Amino acid sequence: MPSGKVGDTQVFLGNLSKEAATKIATYSLSGGTNITQIGGETIVADNGAGTTVTKMLPIGGKYNSSLPTYTNGDMAMLQLDANGKLLVAQSADIEIGAVEIKDGTTDARQAIKVDNATASATPSIGLVGGIYKDSLDTYDDNDAVPFHFDERGRLQTTGGVSIPPYTHSSARQDFTATYTSNVTITLAGEPATVTNEQISSITITDTAGTTTQTFVNGVGGVAMSISSHVITITGAGTPFTSGDTYDVRLNLFNKAYDTSLDILKIIEQSPLWSRYTSVSADLLSGTPYELTASFADVCAEVETIGYNYVTWWFTIDIGSSTDVQLRFLHKHTSAGSEEYREIYLGVSGNPAPNITTINLNDYEIASDADQLFKITLPVTGSRYIQLQAKDATNGDGQIDALYVTKDWGA
Repeated sequence: MPSGKVGDTQVFLGNLSKEAATKIATYSLSGGTNITQIGGETIVADNGAGTTVTKMLPIGGKYNSSLPTYTNGDMAMLQLDANGKLLVAQSADIEIGAVEIKDGTTDARQAIKVDNATASATPSIGLVGGIYKDSLDTYDDNDAVPFHFDERGRLQTTGGVSIPPYTHSSARQDFTATYTSNVTITLAGEPATVTNEQISSITITDTAGTTTQTFVNGVGGVAMSISSHVITITGAGTPFTSGDTYDVRLNLFNKAYDTSLDILKIIEQSPLWSRYTSVSADLLSGTPYELTASFADVCAEVETIGYNYVTWWFTIDIGSSTDVQLRFLHKHTSAGSEEYREIYLGVSGNPAPNITTINLNDYEIASDADQLFKITLPVTGSRYIQLQAKDATNGDGQIDALYVTKDWGA
């Protein structure tokens, strides 16, 4: 094996030829060693131009299954793994700058932009993933949390779902919605034939009433269709469960809109014209009222508040009485002592020109005979009415029965 001396040191030059060995080094009086050639070729200085035959000096190290421990000032070999790869100790954070992320197929660079900076019209976008779990974890304050996805890879979010406009709802009892299967609901009583586009959304409330989930037709890959009153949902897995409550919303025509007349229909729930009472009980309570020669109260006063007309239904047993008269006194206060006569307007005597007289009014029965008759009085503005009656001769005639009915309209 070729060898030589550098100072007092014997140097073994491995498998180099004798000629190469004699050229590998020159010795200086200063004790330094300058390696200038390998295999007869000059070693190129750092950043110098190489030639096609430039040789490199191989550098090796040692593999140790258990790494040695060195103390301060020890010489140390390069340490290699079992495959000859250099082991490097990392004792501090690595700062990475100017890193490019590229598409492995097209070598297109992905855009990394400062917040609120303008991106190109067609930027390359990096894919971001997360985790899917049947049962979501519970996290504490300051925990690291990955994105969570559903079984179809859709990002799970919290917060309410924006429900599109609708006109009819099963929750408002416009129709009924019944569970049929885990992807179908059957409707009944819809006000019109429903098309796919008219299905707005469905909200599911679990049997405990604590959890709701809303699906919107045409949003997030969810689609709803209807055939023979049965709604089928796709793109949402199997969300329906027997026993849950379903609010199906439909966006149909305006229920009050009449397309033939181009008007909104209004139905008054309690129209004034239909306000009336059934016939009252006998105001005499079964005890006939005997007529006398002076006006006297026939029965208790009758309340007229809220009505425009009161009809009185009489049963008269004339007996020996003649010229039976009726008087209706109006009151503004129940049981009030102030009683107001009815009047009629007309000409009486010889009034001055352009004068309308106010005449007090009573009613006299012209036929002295047993009879049934009714009389309807306008009572607008009155609150109570007291009926009085008399005859001309203080006969034995009587009112056998008396009823009233009240109406808002005539």
